Amino acid sequence: MHADAPTTFRPPQAPPAEAWRDPLALLLASTGEGIYGVDLDGGCVFINPAGARLIGYEPEELTGLNMHDLTHHSRPDGSAYPEAECPIFNAFRQGLPCRIDSEVFWRRDGTAFPVEYSSHPIVEDGDVNWMDKRLAEQAQRSADAAEDMRTRMRCKCQNMSRLIENAVDNVGRIITDLRPSILDHQGLWAALEWQAQEFVQSAELALDWCMEVDDAPDPPEPLAMAVFRIFQEMLSNVGRHARAQHLRVAIQVTGGELSLQVQDDGVGAPALAFEAADAYGVMGMRERARHFGGRIDIASAPGEGTRMCLTITLPGEET
Repeated sequence: MHADAPTTFRPPQAPPAEAWRDPLALLLASTGEGIYGVDLDGGCVFINPAGARLIGYEPEELTGLNMHDLTHHSRPDGSAYPEAECPIFNAFRQGLPCRIDSEVFWRRDGTAFPVEYSSHPIVEDGDVNWMDKRLAEQAQRSADAAEDMRTRMRCKCQNMSRLIENAVDNVGRIITDLRPSILDHQGLWAALEWQAQEFVQSAELALDWCMEVDDAPDPPEPLAMAVFRIFQEMLSNVGRHARAQHLRVAIQVTGGELSLQVQDDGVGAPALAFEAADAYGVMGMRERARHFGGRIDIASAPGEGTRMCLTITLPGEET
């Protein structure tokens, strides 16, 4: 499931919006992953058929409903999940994308299922924005007004066209996030550098990048994906909590052992915060690392930033 993707509501009769509607709707309908969008109040603006099926609804039933209250209201252990702590909603409140792979969504019948999701805000002129039904209604009223109001409508439709174009880009990025093609085409090392550059650009951080892998071959596909997901979660942790200005990434392969280190200069946290029962991101990283015989080491203290390090032995060529 993914949030803050573009909407598929029918815009008013205006060529700019009409030109974008069909490819956008086709893209959403043909995507097998669940994608939905919410407005700034958390109400569902749209959801594609795949997303509605996952939670046991028809798409038209969900319009206007608060998606957090509906499907993200509780944590995996059944305890309440306050909306203020929801990474999906905080993505547009803080203006930063996020990726989570250690939570659950809840179906209509009350059962839960594990999800991996990413949330992207749509930003227009520096402000988090969204195309909701109020915009369509306002444009429709303008179309029925006098000539000067029609002029204003054309301006709104042009703005809507830009929003939809931006939204199409967001959908493409979300789909790419599910499994970046660079991971298949250029391998793990290139994918890690690409992800780091994407993150610091969106989070406006300075990056100190160091990779020393020499001629180390790419790990097998399952291990490469696990390393990539762990790296994404490390970056996501920086984006959600660190309030950092600078990020250092060091990746090294020595004697068949991979060391991947992410260090920020943010606010840091007590060591016990990373062992808490609700530290789902850290638990997910450690579980992935343990599955392949690796480990996650974390060093942090209030006011001193955080350093996370993955250490894992790479299989030999015969493997």
